[in-house]
Amino acid sequence: GSAYTDGNVIHIPSLPLDCDTELLHLARGYLDHESAHIRHTDFTALQNANLDTVTKHLWNSIEDWRVEEKLSQIYPGCRQHFHWLAKKVFLEDADISHREAGSPSANPASLVLEYVLLTVRSWAVPELDGKRDSVGETLNRTFNGLRRELDAILDRTQTSCQTTEDAIRFAQELATDRKST
Repeated sequence: GSAYTDGNVIHIPSLPLDCDTELLHLARGYLDHESAHIRHTDFTALQNANLDTVTKHLWNSIEDWRVEEKLSQIYPGCRQHFHWLAKKVFLEDADISHREAGSPSANPASLVLEYVLLTVRSWAVPELDGKRDSVGETLNRTFNGLRRELDAILDRTQTSCQTTEDAIRFAQELATDRKST
């Protein structure tokens, strides 16, 4: 199972009672992450936006980064939990889409989603730069010029995304750009 929140209740995967330190780190990371959503995500704005599946995935990538940054500013210790979790999920477990990054058989839509996710995550966790670049090269080979267009939107996202509504607008812009290819 995965961790999530509905804005009121945090759901985390079942963990064994006699857990080791890795499971403890996972629990801390998930709890901090979902707490960040409860504190900083406007769930009403998300519901009102009525996003399609792809746009919602793009929004979630942006919003995850945004709320983690906000919570880390208040509670600096959370940043360590977020970085540990991101490295665990995206480097050690490497199961973003259950395939090797840069695979030529990659689904084009999932390639865009994976590139956006890795780009946004690399803003806080530079260890992801190599993986992001590998997926970005495949994206360039598949959709000539799309990476540059996405990067222009993502650069503005990194500097200007302050609210859930901002994250929705940037996700919609990324989705519109994707659909125009």
